[in-house]
Amino acid sequence: MDVMHACRCCLRCAPDLDLTTPYTHLGMTEIYADMIKECFDINLVVGGSGSCGICSACVGRLRDASDFKLQVQRSQAELQARTQAASVKGREAVNFSHSV
Repeated sequence: MDVMHACRCCLRCAPDLDLTTPYTHLGMTEIYADMIKECFDINLVVGGSGSCGICSACVGRLRDASDFKLQVQRSQAELQARTQAASVKGREAVNFSHSV
């Protein structure tokens, strides 16, 4: 296969979907080039004479990566909120014991 017309993510097979076209999956809009930028901070060069597509296998992997990133971000936000709440409770307990 000519790599210039292969999936931009694996170069192993023909692309099934365009990287810049909005698609809907489970009620959410996905633009694969944007997802790659958000997940990996990679700006794909689209246009020119080569492919601007992605294969179905890579779409699945990209969704998994995106979902995992969101999971980690949510976990970190929850941990931070709990740490801040525990810190506030600790300060309140110290202030209460000093005022008694």
